[in-house]
Amino acid sequence: IRENLIAMGFPAEKLEGVYRNHIDDVVKFLEAKHKDHYKIYNLCSERSYDVTKFQQRVANYPFDDHNPPKMELIGPFCTDVHEWLTQDCKNVAAVHCKAGKGRTGVMVCCYMLHSKQFPTAKEALDYYGQKRTHDRKGVTIPSQRRYVGYYASLVQEQLNYHPVTLLIKEIHLEPMPSFNGGQACLQLVISQSSTKVYQSPIYDVKKGSPSFHICLDQYIALQGDIKVEFFNKPKMMRKEKMFHFWFNTFFVREEVQVPEAPVNGNEDVDMIPPERSGRAMSCDEQSRVPPINTRQQRTDKQNKVYTSDFKVSLFLHRVPSDLGPVSPVEPRWEVPRPPTDTPSESSDPDSSESDTAEEEEEEDGWESVDSAERRVGRYRLLSDPDFRHSGQLFQS
Repeated sequence: IRENLIAMGFPAEKLEGVYRNHIDDVVKFLEAKHKDHYKIYNLCSERSYDVTKFQQRVANYPFDDHNPPKMELIGPFCTDVHEWLTQDCKNVAAVHCKAGKGRTGVMVCCYMLHSKQFPTAKEALDYYGQKRTHDRKGVTIPSQRRYVGYYASLVQEQLNYHPVTLLIKEIHLEPMPSFNGGQACLQLVISQSSTKVYQSPIYDVKKGSPSFHICLDQYIALQGDIKVEFFNKPKMMRKEKMFHFWFNTFFVREEVQVPEAPVNGNEDVDMIPPERSGRAMSCDEQSRVPPINTRQQRTDKQNKVYTSDFKVSLFLHRVPSDLGPVSPVEPRWEVPRPPTDTPSESSDPDSSESDTAEEEEEEDGWESVDSAERRVGRYRLLSDPDFRHSGQLFQS
């Protein structure tokens, strides 16, 4: 990527080393080209390897495949890399994930912004795509690209990141996707980092519904890195993930606001906070951002399921200053309005959690490669293929 910055695939062993970079080949390369002057940065949360083969010079900054890193992870990574590279002009940093493309690209681009090699996230991402792949598709998952933009904002505006608590009120989907059979059974799951903080009942969405509005039973306090997932769970069938996306509450600039103080010193749980016209979303994006399906998108190139203008809107509130600290996983006030559609009676929390775990195992699994020819045709030297990554999410 740069003379002192290497992006590579996972140093694999045994059979996997046939189609990935074999760890012994990686050791030989680094020892021959950069002896005593290399340091490995492992971004995989899935597994590791024998670090003694690299003279113990391996630093771990793990996060899950197809997802962005925690915001708190990016700064220490960039500082670590910068300190290593500035210790000696001969030093090089070799960064890898599984394929050496998505997660690696996020952290490499953030470092290039950190070290002022590029002024904007777009320039860093474009440069990485050009250097890393032949088709210029480096970091393609929108949530990952969004987090590069987040870090660019911290650098450009000289901001100190700190967790910010917001209250989520409702979520709108429009226009509704087209489902086989015409009717869908939607379920919303919201997680804070890796902790599930809300799981909705299952909503029956009637055929032909132009949009779908979910009004939460309670205000849910969210803080930091937030993952929003939508599932379709027809009765007597397995739950299928539709799409997911990430955002961080610190970077929400447009917001509706809860009143500063209750009338006569009494909190009214039936009170609906007045809204502004703005809708909360990240600082460099519009208030409505169109997601792209994580799995079906690969087979929905003709927009048969998701129209080109499909979008999700989040309605968030800042916590009034007079309330004091709010636990990010505890709901606050009740919303008096019921959901637009009646929840399905088939909702089963236990089975839902089980299905969610199975879904996560499938999504985070290590994926195979179709052929060596495809790898050579698309990726540069010391790269690693990832042809089956989970599509683009929450497109910016």
